[in-house]
Amino acid sequence: MKEKEIIQYIHNNKDFLKEFHNIYFTIQSNYLTGYTVKDYIITAYVRYNKIKDFNNYSSFKHKYMLQLNPNISEAIELYEAYYNCFLENMEPYLTPLKHKYNKNDSDIKIAYEIKTI
Repeated sequence: MKEKEIIQYIHNNKDFLKEFHNIYFTIQSNYLTGYTVKDYIITAYVRYNKIKDFNNYSSFKHKYMLQLNPNISEAIELYEAYYNCFLENMEPYLTPLKHKYNKNDSDIKIAYEIKTI
């Protein structure tokens, strides 16, 4: 998604994203009690304050990915692995969320990108 589309999506889906945020941070953190959080929650792994010299969302996203791995293909693969782990662990919470707000898997992916990047 482009920056403008993300901003519009956030504006149009505030309640959905608020509940998604709760699943991502609160429920997932509680679910992972006893585990190393950065192994499962990507926002605990990436250091946002180390990302410098970007002038748009695409540039920021690229630099974000490079924190995962200097090889961009492997970085994207790792990002997807974090996402798939999140889906697997949080499915019991995501399915009712999708039904409540009439959302689909694409919306969950967008919400995940908004929350993590």
